[in-house]
Amino acid sequence: EMPWHLLEDILRTDGRARSMLAASIGRGEFADEVHLVEASSLPLMVALGEHDPFINRPYLEQISYTNLFQGEVAVIENAGHIIHGDPLADLDALLTTFVKSVS
Repeated sequence: EMPWHLLEDILRTDGRARSMLAASIGRGEFADEVHLVEASSLPLMVALGEHDPFINRPYLEQISYTNLFQGEVAVIENAGHIIHGDPLADLDALLTTFVKSVS
């Protein structure tokens, strides 16, 4: 089940987006994201849904982040992959706390 507004967003997305992303990866046009988060001193929040079937949570939790918000990957309870669209997710409070901590 997906909120209607998210379905509208998906339908508005350029149909070439996935193939263009795959092509850029094939050409090596991407950054080493793990290196970036291990080396950057910028504040970073990583959040995922508790029931996300697509994200490897143990992998994300073992990365040596330099400046991870609250020192851990944030897990949104009762949320799946779309944490910003799940009505059960309390993402707003988490984002507010993060923004206040860096401003």
